[in-house]
Amino acid sequence: MLGSFVRSLTRKATHLIAGVVYAGIEGFAFLLSPYGLSTVIGSEIIAFSIQSPARARNVAVSSTLLVIAARALHVAYLSIRCSKKQPSVDNDVLESIWDWNPPGDDALSSNTWTILKELVLTMRSLRAAYPEVEEYLSRPEFAAMEMAPRLYYYYKKEEKLNRAPLAAKEMQEASKEDVAALQQYRDFACFAYDYTNDDALSKALEDKGYSLIGAKYKPELMPSGSPAFFLAANNADRELMLCIRGTFSAEDVFTDLFANGASFGEEGTAHTGMLRASEYCAKRFSTLFQNFVSDSAHNSIVLLGHSLGAGVAALLCLKLMDEGIDSSRLRCYAYEPPACMAENLAKKLSSVTLSLVHNDDIVPRLAVTPFLNLLKDLSDFDWRLETKEDENMPVLLRMFTSLVQAPDDHTASEDVQKPVQKQQNVGDYDPVVPGRVVYLSPGGTPLVIDGTSPILRNTRLSSSMVMDHFIDTETFTNALFSTV
Repeated sequence: MLGSFVRSLTRKATHLIAGVVYAGIEGFAFLLSPYGLSTVIGSEIIAFSIQSPARARNVAVSSTLLVIAARALHVAYLSIRCSKKQPSVDNDVLESIWDWNPPGDDALSSNTWTILKELVLTMRSLRAAYPEVEEYLSRPEFAAMEMAPRLYYYYKKEEKLNRAPLAAKEMQEASKEDVAALQQYRDFACFAYDYTNDDALSKALEDKGYSLIGAKYKPELMPSGSPAFFLAANNADRELMLCIRGTFSAEDVFTDLFANGASFGEEGTAHTGMLRASEYCAKRFSTLFQNFVSDSAHNSIVLLGHSLGAGVAALLCLKLMDEGIDSSRLRCYAYEPPACMAENLAKKLSSVTLSLVHNDDIVPRLAVTPFLNLLKDLSDFDWRLETKEDENMPVLLRMFTSLVQAPDDHTASEDVQKPVQKQQNVGDYDPVVPGRVVYLSPGGTPLVIDGTSPILRNTRLSSSMVMDHFIDTETFTNALFSTV
């Protein structure tokens, strides 16, 4: 009897807290919407025209609070009405407020709750799936006071390494045809960022022999998951080209952050956010593409993108193949793609997808195995030895390291820490870069590798690891266009 009462009380309390939090979130989200902002700005304009500046400021504050409160009350009313229509079972106790579902009949919903909920669930699943990472990060050598000097000297050591340009010895050299194709389509991947209206984009495409069919310049995170893209046709080459933009907006960032693995049918797992975006593209373009390739044996489809867009394009390519489009009619060019799919899926794309990774680019290495390898290297690195050899250590860093180091110090916890067990056991989702990969190093020969190559499964901290990701820089352009 008492247990049932406690469960019922806990359930009601959790529902109430979740409803209040949801109402508050929606209130603030409504304030930032066109409706809320126009109400506040309109009130402020009227106040300035008929009242003193001091009174006008008061009106601005009051109208802001009123907009938030009105929307929050509206949401609370909908939540109460929904709960009465669908009463919960007494033993249905929510583990957290994120297990609560908001009312489904809210036409003004901003989907902010759904986005936050997915982020929380993503972080939960990632922590649960990869205990090896948790184990490493709990070590004393990764404490905040240790990490600053450890990272600094590890970075300095990596920068001192004079790596010779990679040459095709035991690895396969990229063909001139592959490199030429990557050169040909690079500009289109840049167009997705450079142009934000049909007139400018159409002109740029016409200069390349293409006609714009349609474009979406603003992605939609919820509910569709639509990325930004443009679709163009080259009548001379009988080609349809879909170019998907990479990370360029807040919506794109959230898509990137939904980084846990989701099921790709029965074949494997893939990046949740990118998979959702590819599913939107498949629903929108699959019939068009199938009709196009069935019209003529000479018609072909090209999918391409950079970064986030590259991952979505590769996953869309998989979906189109599963839906019956012959791989000989498909080509996919993925510029600086993230590791976004299981190894078996990546290998399935080896005949269709050509990925390009430049030098130390961090994005293709943002996966579990590269991160674990980096943690292992950092853990094994004796940064204290580096301080003794560093005659030019900055004064502030010298003072900081003297605080961290003990008089008789040695490598942190080497006597007490055990190695992390079974590093290769990294959960169900350890993604790799899709397809065949052309690896570019400055001054080196373009090499063909795959997503499991040690080149991509290890992270090098360098001054270029971020800039190497961008495909419109002089360094990237020289590396790509000086090869043929």
